[in-house]
Amino acid sequence: MSEQTRRTFLAGTAGLLASATALTTLWPASPVQAINIDATAKNVIAAVIAGDHEAVARMLALTPGLAQSRNVEGLSIFALSLLHHHREIADEIRAQGYEPDLHEAALALDWDLLAELAAPDPLQVNTFHAMGGSAMWAAARGGAGSQMWRVYQYGGNPDGRPAGAYSPLRTAIEYPDLNTAEMAAGALLSNHATADISGPDGQTPLHIAAARGSHTLVEIFIRKDVALHTKDPQGRTAQQIAEYLGHHKTAKLLANEAAIPRDFTGQKRTLDANGQAYQAPNFSNLSVPKRSQFVGASHRNIEEIRRLLKLDTQYAHAVATTNEAAVEAGAHMGNHEIVNLLLDHGASYDVTTAVMRGDLKTLLDRLKAEPRLIHERGAHDFPLLWYPVIGGEHLACTEALLQAGADVEQQHYLGHTALHFAAVGGQVEMTALLLAGGANPQRISRKFDPNGLTALQIAKARKHDQVVQLLRDHGASE
Repeated sequence: MSEQTRRTFLAGTAGLLASATALTTLWPASPVQAINIDATAKNVIAAVIAGDHEAVARMLALTPGLAQSRNVEGLSIFALSLLHHHREIADEIRAQGYEPDLHEAALALDWDLLAELAAPDPLQVNTFHAMGGSAMWAAARGGAGSQMWRVYQYGGNPDGRPAGAYSPLRTAIEYPDLNTAEMAAGALLSNHATADISGPDGQTPLHIAAARGSHTLVEIFIRKDVALHTKDPQGRTAQQIAEYLGHHKTAKLLANEAAIPRDFTGQKRTLDANGQAYQAPNFSNLSVPKRSQFVGASHRNIEEIRRLLKLDTQYAHAVATTNEAAVEAGAHMGNHEIVNLLLDHGASYDVTTAVMRGDLKTLLDRLKAEPRLIHERGAHDFPLLWYPVIGGEHLACTEALLQAGADVEQQHYLGHTALHFAAVGGQVEMTALLLAGGANPQRISRKFDPNGLTALQIAKARKHDQVVQLLRDHGASE
């Protein structure tokens, strides 16, 4: 590497680090007509951006109407306060009568207000705001973490962005608190967000994850088979970025990426319960919000499912913008009644659903025909090895998966393995089988708790004493 090339590399890496640790100014996404504002409004805007709560409170007390102020691009001071992470100022502005719009509700993580404003037309969430993106983008920018589903439920598009703007995924990864960033980005990646959309600066989400040293996100990107050697405008790969910034664990992960199995989706929704070719209808008479509503109900509301199927049997094939099919929703909840009803109406029958039902024959037949199915994942990125646990302690299916090469430690999401699910359900025999199969009793899961929980902590909280003792016998400690 020449000295000039080296200087360019180092300078570019420093810029990337700044981008990855402090959010860039992402608005407006497209040219807008400037608004003339007076000196008083300029003063309150400056105080909001600076985070001067005392000055903002004083000005609003003297002139309450200032709560409605907007900058020259048309952004409210309420939005500006949240974009600059001054939530207490946003509360002050709202207390003076400011009423957020739908996108601002998402930015504020005010889910009740979002629900109220989205009700008349749910697909409003996919329109673009002067802030720079959709409601999905706003939620990511606001630090929604694992609550990104709050926008998905209205038919939110995880990839929606105006020309020249950043995607919700890229925005999520850049959130200042890394734990929150990983939870939000994980929620998007596990729900049909495109993993390799470059930003207007030429950086991919993988580049940013590597710059932040996010082992968690980089592992997901590898599993999802993104292009790992793509270079940014300065000619740097993700591995080079991680190495230079001292994220050695992340750099090693990228160097040894061949050891990480890629997710397999080649047979997703290809067969029905009779082993025949599956073909979904065109849904011309079912809107995206209606399909999302049905998928939502398919998690646990059997009566609503029956009611909607009477109106239109095509509902049985509904897929939400999370890429979750209705039958897959019932499957990952272990809801046999809903799954059986949807299968009776011709829904697809993936190997994840078969395993949840304890259908060992289908599992063995399909694995024999396509061994890569061992790396199939269900809705929300649920690994195959979770489903025998979710479905009710199907030990034979778990044994078959382990014998076929399922690695209990690689089949995880945010650290959550089948062992954690066994601890949730108090499944003693399943816990023993998974431990014998190599499950780490000390592994920390962040799926249901951003601070992380071990299987032992889960079992103790649920008073599953036999599981607690078994875990302790295998080395689990407080």
